[in-house]
Amino acid sequence: MSSCPRIIESKFKTEDFNVPLVSFSQFIIEKLESHGNKTYLIESETGREFSFEQLKSDSLKLSHFLHELGVMPGDVVLIIGFNRYQLLVSFLGVIFAGGTVVPLRGEDTS
Repeated sequence: MSSCPRIIESKFKTEDFNVPLVSFSQFIIEKLESHGNKTYLIESETGREFSFEQLKSDSLKLSHFLHELGVMPGDVVLIIGFNRYQLLVSFLGVIFAGGTVVPLRGEDTS
């Protein structure tokens, strides 16, 4: 059992899953970097392609912009959107800024 009451230790051994001891944001960034310029997504409507590197770059740019707007780690950010590339950029941007995402599908707003 952990000596810190807010830390939950997994019953699984880390060697079973090779879980790195990094933040969730850093883990995602490293995974995106490992795929580089490989295509991540092709929009069906436009045929536009997005790479893992572009997703990382766009998400980090948004996280910096959110910090400039005053979003702080721990803040809750509501995102209303549709199932598109920009929605994932928004999710990751908030997460990289340290915020908590509350999603609402665009279809649910009427």
